[in-house]
Amino acid sequence: MSSALQFASQARCFASTSTRSTSVRSNARCLGSKRFPGSLQRHSHICHVVDRRETAEEAKARRVRESDQISERVVAITDIAELDAQIEKAGDKLMVIEVYSDAHCQIDEEHEIAPASCQGIKTSFQRTARDCPDALFLEVAVDDSNSELAASLGIEVLPTVQFVKSGKLLWEHRGVSNLDQDLAEGVLFYGDAGAGGSHPSDFITEITNKADLEKWYSSLDDKVLGVLDVSMSNAAACVHIYPTVVVLARQFNGFASFARLIGDSSDDAKALMKELNVKTVPTFRFYRSGKVVGEHIGTSRSDLISAILGKQAELGLSPPPPVEGRKARMQHAAEDAKNAPKQLNFIDASSQQVSTELPNTKSSPSPTTTTTATTLPALWPELAERYGNALALLDPHASPPTQYTFDELSSAISALARGLSSLGLTSGDHCSLFSENSSRWLITDQAIQSCGAVDAVRGVSSTVEELSYIMQNSESSALFVQDVETLKKMAPVLSTSPLSSTIRFIVVLWDGEDEDNKVEAPMPVYTFNQVLERGKQSSQGHSNSHQTEICTSSSTATSSPLPPSSLTGDSLATLVYTSGTTGSPKGVQLTHSNILYQVKQFPAFLNVQPGSRTLSILPPWHIYERTVSYHILSRGSCQVYSTIRHFRDDLSGYPPDHLVCVPLVLDTLRSRVMATLKKSSFIRKSLALSLLSAAVAYTRAQRIVHGVAVEYAMRAPPAMVFIKAWILSIILKPLNWLAQKLVTSKIKTALGVKKCVVSGGGSLAPHLDDFFEAVGLPVLNGYGLTETSPVLACRAMSLQNVQNLNSPTDTATTENNPNLNGSNVRGSVGRVIPETEIKIVNPENLQESYPDGTQGLILVRGPGVMKGYFNNESATAAAFSAGDGWFDTGDLGWIVPSSESDSDSDLSSGKRSTNKLNSNGAGDGQGSKNFLSSTKNKNRMAGCLVLTGRAKDTIVLSSGENVEPQPIEDAICASPYIKFAALIGQGHRTLGVLLVPDADTLAEPANSYTNASSSSSSSSRSSTSSSQSASLTSTEIDKLMKEAITAACSNRVRWEHVSAFKVLEKPFNVEDGTLTKTMKPRRAVINEIYKNEIAALEAKLR
Repeated sequence: MSSALQFASQARCFASTSTRSTSVRSNARCLGSKRFPGSLQRHSHICHVVDRRETAEEAKARRVRESDQISERVVAITDIAELDAQIEKAGDKLMVIEVYSDAHCQIDEEHEIAPASCQGIKTSFQRTARDCPDALFLEVAVDDSNSELAASLGIEVLPTVQFVKSGKLLWEHRGVSNLDQDLAEGVLFYGDAGAGGSHPSDFITEITNKADLEKWYSSLDDKVLGVLDVSMSNAAACVHIYPTVVVLARQFNGFASFARLIGDSSDDAKALMKELNVKTVPTFRFYRSGKVVGEHIGTSRSDLISAILGKQAELGLSPPPPVEGRKARMQHAAEDAKNAPKQLNFIDASSQQVSTELPNTKSSPSPTTTTTATTLPALWPELAERYGNALALLDPHASPPTQYTFDELSSAISALARGLSSLGLTSGDHCSLFSENSSRWLITDQAIQSCGAVDAVRGVSSTVEELSYIMQNSESSALFVQDVETLKKMAPVLSTSPLSSTIRFIVVLWDGEDEDNKVEAPMPVYTFNQVLERGKQSSQGHSNSHQTEICTSSSTATSSPLPPSSLTGDSLATLVYTSGTTGSPKGVQLTHSNILYQVKQFPAFLNVQPGSRTLSILPPWHIYERTVSYHILSRGSCQVYSTIRHFRDDLSGYPPDHLVCVPLVLDTLRSRVMATLKKSSFIRKSLALSLLSAAVAYTRAQRIVHGVAVEYAMRAPPAMVFIKAWILSIILKPLNWLAQKLVTSKIKTALGVKKCVVSGGGSLAPHLDDFFEAVGLPVLNGYGLTETSPVLACRAMSLQNVQNLNSPTDTATTENNPNLNGSNVRGSVGRVIPETEIKIVNPENLQESYPDGTQGLILVRGPGVMKGYFNNESATAAAFSAGDGWFDTGDLGWIVPSSESDSDSDLSSGKRSTNKLNSNGAGDGQGSKNFLSSTKNKNRMAGCLVLTGRAKDTIVLSSGENVEPQPIEDAICASPYIKFAALIGQGHRTLGVLLVPDADTLAEPANSYTNASSSSSSSSRSSTSSSQSASLTSTEIDKLMKEAITAACSNRVRWEHVSAFKVLEKPFNVEDGTLTKTMKPRRAVINEIYKNEIAALEAKLR
């Protein structure tokens, strides 16, 4: 709950709104219309005030009384004449006009219910009318008969809410997102004084010029903190923070004095705002004894409260006393928040605005429309033309919270690109971009490319040494950092050669506005807003005083054509650094064509619709997240940025249609569900877990019955296996039905994802596939590498979970991609995407191809494969050593054959390659007849790729992080007590290591180690120091091993830390194949010989 609600007991109009953090509504600006001029008026009054401390019974009785008055406050308008009459009647009273379409209230034929959005809009409007009686509320339901009325209001998007006073449009809210909150806050900001409550002017001093300001702060008592709110009337952020300012002004009365400057209210106000050097609104300046003592920028209510209280404590001033009965009111607020309606969803397109065909409007394009852009910068103007005012980006946890429509996103990219061009960034330049995911990351990324430059990307959690290496290896001439903290981290290396001479300028994306938070650097440092404003000045020729963010830079900007004429699809777009075999990152060169190929081919497995929503949780310097982001935006979908801290709340607050994640996220979601079930009462827990187990068993049995069990793709299930699965399907069907009614459907709803999950960046454990299929949430597991842009294959939505195999397939996918019918086969990574080729070869002889059904090394080629590694010809040559454009993935796998290829193999050779499949369940390829005589069932899996391991050493954790084991092993073996180390952890959260002690160095402990091994039946023991039973090593040796690991990992990023180890009984040697003749460990052999020890160690990996 927002901290502001702790003080909001007196402002019911405000407190009745959602408590979730609000985002700056950059589309909520003065748009103007045919009927109302675009000029804005300044109003700062508060609506009806009541005491929240009334009991629940009293509140209920009051609402019943007030409900009788709602019809008088909400007037239905059907034609222009009625509208004119109401405008004349309103005079100078605030009018709130809601315009929506009756078409959205029709019965949904598929679900036989009316969409909740229609009733939700009316409910929100009526609730605000009831709580805020000092405004006139008009309701306009648009249909074919009165579309002229909507046109006269200048309405282009439905629903829209306009705030009008004295015939002038003050503010406009589009769409359903946060409608409850925007309605109440808009009335509070612009409305007249409410009956029964004190006026805000009793607590807030209005500042209109410099004389007013000097008079106000010179009158302040030394024991009182002065708080100046600098706002603009057309800035939605100021609208949203104003209720908090009013409440705090009342609560802090006598302890803090509040004043307010509306920067665009008059020429004097504009001049004062410029003199104050305010760059962003809202800005809060703190005064004491006539001097500025601090500043706070942002729209977070809790942050503002903390800033004021913190400044009072810093200056030794007394804070206001606790409000009497505050605890009780907080409890009421919590109850209200709990019972408040969830965020409104508009039909199936979630909470984004939906275009309705009206005069002078564009209808939404077909979702099957693909981009014609040949470079990434050319994509954004195309999307702006296609989707216009639809919401593209929502960044609710940024400071300030931000959102962009497609129009605004394209404009921001263009403006920032022009600003960068004015700083000297030109075609062919390389830049380093070190930041985590945010709306500004995307804008910066595309602005750099719009200049024809190339960005080398990485996250801020990397070590300074790694970031410095990337800057030098990529030959960067500019640096973009996430925030001031990152810049401080990089400051020491930026002052040294050669970076001090090669980096021409630095841009800070966030938090760079605070004068007290500056960092000295040998090159110019700019903020994101400063560069953005330079670009706006470049295109407009002058500063726009009505912009929310204002820059005072006096530099003259020069314009440049964007994108550069030299930019083509073959031009280098980005350098994505991935771990190398020697530990140094390698810069993967990806072109515009590489990435756009992925953008255009994603619909083959992921059918994203315009107006849908995707939650973004992964870092953008993973090419998987980055390419998916480009794709969903290219389809008119909205991307909502989340963080690990807010992810759980965002799943419910911004329920996504699609969730793009790594297996670790799915594992976390499943763990939370299981933990919640286990906290229930004994009866509820037992019932839920039993039914969930039955649902999982049912789905497994159904896979066998319907011929989509990967373990039987190459050989028939034995008769008893098939009969058992068939019987289980019949027995468990009623339990599965009951599980869906009582358990799994509720789990799916709680998870918050509406359509599907796309998982990539790591192997997906079978138990996760089982769980999410049982609860009815499709998981599309994909496979790819950074070097392939990244997706090579992915399961598609065309085959739903096996509980619905008799249902029609997704025609939107299969009509255009008939070869993908039935490709969501669990245990596989689906079929190869169009235009990409994959072949399986002998790992020892890359020229020897294997037929389908035989395990081997995976080679790929196609439009998504990289140009090579930047400044690393030897690594590039090794990656393409197979020749003819084939890239060596380093992964092992096999392709499910069709029935025909199965038969051909039997007739021609009688057997498959000697490299037989075993542990993956694929069988020996002898062409056994499937127990199911129908080839249709077997064809459901034909062509699917099944991964079995990695030929190369790189370990991919479940979080998607790549770990190169050799440098870590070398660091561990630097200890004199350790002879060999073998890192493990593929597909797990953390790393583990097998250790072989050096017997010569540990002579005495090694003797006890040898003696113990002869009398122990166990070949290894756990590293847990608390184990005091008969062991293979002494506790002292155990301690030395742990110290060596700690020292080796102390300066590494968190995902390269080792969390568990096992000390082996038998050392590696040449005789058993664990060592080569050159005394190098053979990982494949070690993994086979010590598979039991590895399994026990993996169970300890957290």
